[in-house]
Formats: sequence, C-alpha cells, structure tokens
Amino acid sequence: MIRSIKLGMRSAFAFGLVALLTLVLGLNAILQMERVESITGQLVTTDFSAANEAGNLRRDLMALIIQSHRIRTSENATELRELLTEAEVLVRHYQRDSQALSALLPDGPSQAALRSAEQQFQQYQQSFQQLVQHVQAGRSAEARQLQTGTLRQQDDDLMVAIDAVVEQIRTNVAATGQDVERVPDQAQLLLGLGLVIVLLLSALFCLAL
Repeated sequence: MIRSIKLGMRSAFAFGLVALLTLVLGLNAILQMERVESITGQLVTTDFSAANEAGNLRRDLMALIIQSHRIRTSENATELRELLTEAEVLVRHYQRDSQALSALLPDGPSQAALRSAEQQFQQYQQSFQQLVQHVQAGRSAEARQLQTGTLRQQDDDLMVAIDAVVEQIRTNVAATGQDVERVPDQAQLLLGLGLVIVLLLSALFCLAL
C-alpha cells in the first residue's frame, strides 16, 4: 500500500511526521522547563521562607526565656513595667511569625506540627502570666519555683514542638528536590521515545522505496 503512493507524497508524509514529532518534543521541553521553574520557585519562595520563619520562632522563644529571667529578677516597679512592655512585643512577634509560617506550610503533617506548637505556646503564655503575677505580688519564691519548674519544662516542650515543624519543612524540601530530579528523567524518556519513533519511520520509509 505504501509503495503505491508516489515518492513525493511519501517524502512529504514522512517529513510531516518528523516535523510534528519535533514540535511535540519542543512543546514538551518548554512545559518541562516551566515545571522546573515552578518547582524551583516553590523551593525558594515557600520552603526556604518557611524554614526562615521557623528559625524566627526559635529566636522569639529564646528571647522570651531570657525576658522571663529578667522579669523575675527585676529590682523595682519601673524596671518591671519596661520589661513587661518588651515581653508583650516579643509575644506579638512570636504570634506574627507563627501566622506567617502557617501561611507558607501546606496542609497535612506540617500544619499539624505547627498547631501543636501553637497549643504549647498558649500553655507557655499562661505560665508566663502566672510568673508576672507572682513577681508583681512580691512572691519571689513562688516565681522562682514556677520558672525553674513548669516554665522550664514548657520551654523544652515548645522547643521540641518547633523542632518537629522544622523537621516537616525539611521533609517538604526533600520532596520538592525529588520533584526537580524527576523532571529531567521524564524529559529524557520522552526524547528517547521520540527518537525511536523517528528511527522506525525512517526504516519504514526506506523499506517502502
């Protein structure tokens, strides 16, 4: 049947198929490049930003821990008022950074880990307020006991919760990296398939001569 077609028609048909295949491969290459750009953008703007915000949570917590010691050892009412004002700012910073991190994390284990950290922080705030009340009432022994007992344990628990969030972020980064690595493999597979089709068409055309 192929031999009955004129040589010019066969040549045009074969050239058309090769041109179509080249067009398909070119479009696929463009799509794969856009996909790599999208994944890389997610890695930079989302995953790395999330890691940075998680670092900010650690920084805020450490600042609050230091502030609690300064509040407990404050020497007069004026100094205490200034320290409490600074503590309120630190709490707002932590809450702001936590909200910013929540906006960056995908639904799933990452958000669950962050919610756990937020619950730990609420408990920490309650104990922090109790510490302030003890200091304001002049109950230094109770304030010391609270800080070295409950607050210290909550410090550790909250840091562990933040570490769990960081670990989930690392998992997300690793998954994104694997997506980037798979894109070239898929492109190479399609290119190889295209070359095989070209060779088969060329062989078929030669046999038809």
